[in-house]
Amino acid sequence: MIKILDELQLPKGEWVVFGGACLTAHDIRDTSDLELFVTPRLFKQLKEQGWEERITNSTDALYVTKIYHEVPILAFIQCGSHKWVPNVASYLADPVVIDGHPFMSLHEMYEWKKATARPKDKVDVRLIEEHMKRG
Repeated sequence: MIKILDELQLPKGEWVVFGGACLTAHDIRDTSDLELFVTPRLFKQLKEQGWEERITNSTDALYVTKIYHEVPILAFIQCGSHKWVPNVASYLADPVVIDGHPFMSLHEMYEWKKATARPKDKVDVRLIEEHMKRG
């Protein structure tokens, strides 16, 4: 994931990694995609660069996507549900920096996964808790 982030050369301060890639960055589990929160300006730029616009099935969130080195990359301005509304501005303003790249904090990912409580989220909650216990 870090190599892909390096190669994308996205503008600093306009994006932050969230989702499974946060867990991968903390060596908690692997992921098959790369999800980003981006500013409206970067969203527009990516769309103009040919990223495909889509809407999620689960929350009707608008995003742009492309496949890069066989990895799906999804860029959202906002997503969430009635169970959890992410504070994207906060994540962009105060990310956790890992290998030079901005990530949503593991604590925020944990709270998000607990709130949404889908079966895959429940697994991630357990994995995060085990990771935190190990320190």
